[in-house]
Amino acid sequence: MDRQLYTFEKTIEQFCRQEELLRPGMKVLAGVSGGADSVCLLLVLQHLAERLGFELAVLHVEHGLRGEESLEDARFVQELSRKLGLACRVCHVDVRGLCRQQHLGEEEAARILRHRALEEAAREQGAQVIALAHHRDDQAETVLMNILRGSGLKGLEGMRPKRGRLIRPLLCVGREQIEAYLLATGQAWRTDGSNLSLDYTRNRIRREILPLLAESVNARAAEHLVALSDQAARTQSYLENEAREKLEELAERADTEAGYPALILPVDALRRMPALLQEQVIRTAIEALDEGQGLKDIGRVHILDICGLVDKGSGKRLDLPGRLKARRQGRKLWLYRDMAAIRTAKAAPV
Repeated sequence: MDRQLYTFEKTIEQFCRQEELLRPGMKVLAGVSGGADSVCLLLVLQHLAERLGFELAVLHVEHGLRGEESLEDARFVQELSRKLGLACRVCHVDVRGLCRQQHLGEEEAARILRHRALEEAAREQGAQVIALAHHRDDQAETVLMNILRGSGLKGLEGMRPKRGRLIRPLLCVGREQIEAYLLATGQAWRTDGSNLSLDYTRNRIRREILPLLAESVNARAAEHLVALSDQAARTQSYLENEAREKLEELAERADTEAGYPALILPVDALRRMPALLQEQVIRTAIEALDEGQGLKDIGRVHILDICGLVDKGSGKRLDLPGRLKARRQGRKLWLYRDMAAIRTAKAAPV
């Protein structure tokens, strides 16, 4: 094997071992779009499947946004999978339909439907993990985008190598390495024209902002953003452990007057905490609510607004994204969701 190819594949294998992403006997579902990143992921996973002893299958999600070009992407992935001797399923989703139904942008709607399809296919096929093709440059873009959106320390984490069922084996390599690997193997890939459009925030960061930072500020800007994400992840892990312990110690559960499940925290205990820990306890409490919305659309500004209730009088309330409600009642802070609105949204057809 060419030394360059061996080094590239070995780097990813060592990363997967270090992060405990893959193990013998498991089934791995790879999300493959046909672009360079996901094609590289598929080739490397096939190589590792032989070495590490896991089973590999492929899912392609066709978003229905680019007409015949999109269908050609699906056929490309099917043919590549066939050549590699892998089972491939194509899932067609209606991105524009979800955009209309939930008033979302195409990027967000496509992400939701893509992950929904991957999770469903993984359950049906008995796959323990879903492999995604995010790489080191994607990580830099994500961290910078999160900084600019004001997401706080949690956003500095960026994407983790493993989160739930999702794994990202390529986070240890960059876009140039990926394309060099494919060129060295003689493997073609598909190019999505929408990735060149500056109408999307991530594309502007990728094609304009990060190159400008590299040229005008520091040539290693992207590398430093990735290093920052690693440091933030370690710090965040420590804070989350502390916050979980505090939440178990302090939180009560009860129903609101309307019958919605709520988490209740003592204001005096919150006030005595360092500000950073107080924020994380609030964040962890929101994640612990039962409706599955988690922290979607909740940024640091919303967490700070909730923390602000600690120093305000009884009766103060906040209405936040995702139907999240916060109120100060006596010496207690109540957190809950308007479940009636959530049920109505879930019942609406997509």
